Amino acid sequence: MDRSGSRLAGGALLALSVLFSACGPISTTIALHDAEAAIESARAADAARYAAFELASADEYIRKAREEEGYSDFQAAVDLAQRALVFADKARERALKNPARGGGPSVPRPGRDDEPDDAPAEDKGLGSQL
Repeated sequence: MDRSGSRLAGGALLALSVLFSACGPISTTIALHDAEAAIESARAADAARYAAFELASADEYIRKAREEEGYSDFQAAVDLAQRALVFADKARERALKNPARGGGPSVPRPGRDDEPDDAPAEDKGLGSQL
């Protein structure tokens, strides 16, 4: 190989190394963004109320992923962000499927269901027992 050929090969090698060295930060940024979007979607579905464990797990995984990104451990950051994404998706699903979601938590009331609690005792059929 002559000098121009080795320069060309060296230049190509340099370009490839620059390209591949940028993949870590780019893939980490994408993974973090996806996980953060999933967490926000879970929050919008009221996962804090109906899927607290899953949402807390997603929050902790994304926090740790950001920390690892700060240490330039991009593969660990991507792995943690993917776990955060999985937990955020589970939190959103669980929150959306919760039967109490529409009207809040159901609390049993004393007395008959068709009468308000502030009705006089005789209206509830208890007048003779008081």
